[in-house]
Amino acid sequence: MGHRSLGHLFIFVFFVVLAACGSRTPLERSGGSSGPGPGPGSDGGGPGPASCGNGVIDPGETCDGANVGGQTCSSLGLGDGRLGCNARCTLETGDCQRGGACGNGVIDRGEQCDGNQLGGQSCQSLGLPGGALRCSACSFETSGCRVPMCVVADLGDALGAPVTVSETFGAADDFASSCGNFDVPDSAFFWTAPNDGCFRFDTRGSPMDTVLMLEGSCSGPELACDDDGGGDVSSLIETELGQGESVFIVVEGFNPGEEGPFQLNIERCSGDREFDCFNGRDDDGDGLTDCEDPDCAAFPECGMRFENCFNGQDDDGDGRVDCDDPDCQGSPACPFPFEDCGNGVDDDGDRLVDCADPDCNFSPQCPPRIENACRNGMDDDGDGLTDCEDPDCSSRPFCARSCPRGDLGSELGSPVITGNTQGSSDDFGASCAAGADSPDDPFSWTAPTDGCFEFNTVGSNYDTALTLQGSCMGPEISCDDDAGGSLQSRIQRPFFAGERVVVVVDGFNGGSAGQYALNILSCDPEVNCTDGRDNDGDMLVDCADPDCAGNPGCSSTCPMSDLGSALGDALAVGNTQTQSNDFDAPCAGGGGSPDIAFAWRAPADGCFQFDTNGSGYDTALTIRPSCVRPIIACDDDGGTAPDSLIQLDVRAGQDRIIVVDGFSDFSSGFYQLNINPC
Repeated sequence: MGHRSLGHLFIFVFFVVLAACGSRTPLERSGGSSGPGPGPGSDGGGPGPASCGNGVIDPGETCDGANVGGQTCSSLGLGDGRLGCNARCTLETGDCQRGGACGNGVIDRGEQCDGNQLGGQSCQSLGLPGGALRCSACSFETSGCRVPMCVVADLGDALGAPVTVSETFGAADDFASSCGNFDVPDSAFFWTAPNDGCFRFDTRGSPMDTVLMLEGSCSGPELACDDDGGGDVSSLIETELGQGESVFIVVEGFNPGEEGPFQLNIERCSGDREFDCFNGRDDDGDGLTDCEDPDCAAFPECGMRFENCFNGQDDDGDGRVDCDDPDCQGSPACPFPFEDCGNGVDDDGDRLVDCADPDCNFSPQCPPRIENACRNGMDDDGDGLTDCEDPDCSSRPFCARSCPRGDLGSELGSPVITGNTQGSSDDFGASCAAGADSPDDPFSWTAPTDGCFEFNTVGSNYDTALTLQGSCMGPEISCDDDAGGSLQSRIQRPFFAGERVVVVVDGFNGGSAGQYALNILSCDPEVNCTDGRDNDGDMLVDCADPDCAGNPGCSSTCPMSDLGSALGDALAVGNTQTQSNDFDAPCAGGGGSPDIAFAWRAPADGCFQFDTNGSGYDTALTIRPSCVRPIIACDDDGGTAPDSLIQLDVRAGQDRIIVVDGFSDFSSGFYQLNINPC
């Protein structure tokens, strides 16, 4: 079924027509058409309802045999002609005669729309939830008129910087990102591409450290993920999409529990084509709008925009005359200059002289340029392709291997991956093994941080050998047979963050193969006690790991007491002189002040003020999601100096840890904690 809905001008046929929606239509440029296709009610194949053919219009049918329910081409807004019924019991409108020429940019008799002209209609005006209404073959296309449950808003097909400004305060963690952290609130948006092309999604201008994802649906899969590709702490993804293709855009913070405001920008990729030549916009970002852009030269409405190569004038206004203009390359008036391969001169002006110019690749004056050595790590022929990447090396046996079998990213765990080497090829030799001919599986892996990491095959059911390679071409960095015990292998090695290796699971004896488990763990202790992750792979997270026993955030004194959801002045009063120093306040002048922590749960959505007005010393105030999570807010003298004050937006039921601290080392005294609506 190539076309979309027909009768959105008539609400009573809307749902039947919507059920006929299927594939996307080809791209329609303004001023032109994608060409003819089957009518909106044409039979696209497949069986109809079970009741189809009984002459009665049953549920799910718009017609049955000769019974078309009293409808006509005219009543459907399709002009004159004969309305029929196809074998799937849906209306057949191929014989309806429209009054105008579809694709002329004008809504003629019998057309619901034409090109970008929608006649003032929208998804909402047709009684649909929202989204982007489009035109396909001069009929309304409503597949974008939906708002999925997991999104904050449907952005339609809007472009701009920004398209929306929002925030993640109080949001749930609905999406897991491959390039961010766990337990981070996120906000999702639904967006539909207005045309075929490349689109750029970024969070530049956002005050928090963002992570940006593109998802295929509310339940995934993840299509792309980026942390800091936009520069500084902003995120950026560029991707190709087809007209009408929809994606879910997810924005979250980078750090566990991080919440905050953000800006979402959606623009066309730089260098893309001008998609609409009559909308007054620079669609492809090249500084040329509509008919000024050579992309629009084919449209008669744009007139003659090419250079006349014979008249001595700058016809297209680009500052280049006749043969100096790239439009004239290949013109009889401008013979294209080729490189003379033996005169030491750059004859064609491309800054490449003689044999360095591709024009001379087959000149007898220039020796053949091929990749001579396919294992030296060098680009011998200067074509930008090294060793086995170069087609010149395709016949070399060692370039035919499938390596790596997969990319493990920076994953840690027990196991990271499982598999079976039976049926795999023997591509690598292990220097610590007894013989060759054992099949092997290679995987690439990148160190997530500086530190020691362990690779082992514990859990495998055969005598393994394990090697680390610098790349698929070698060299071998480490090799082990049985250090893991019971014929299993183990390698420990220090890494730098971002260092990449190829991990090869091999067999000890010739022909050894079987099921394997590849485990990758940290050799270091739990390095971060507040990130919600098992850093050292011992299945103990943060404060549950004995490595964190001395961490202040894991102290049993946090919180000292629970304030519930109470509001008012002097909710807690006391003296910090008898307290220990468990927390730091980055907005204060020292880290040695005693402090006291309180648990509090928001009674309602809204802004609440936390302050120490009425205290007897120079206080500092911090707020965290929990005792072991990063600080959300910190203040020194925002209240009645030297008291502290923080205003924070929260959602009903959110838990917060409020810490009363001192400004300078050893500052302590009488404190008063007040919590009130802003």
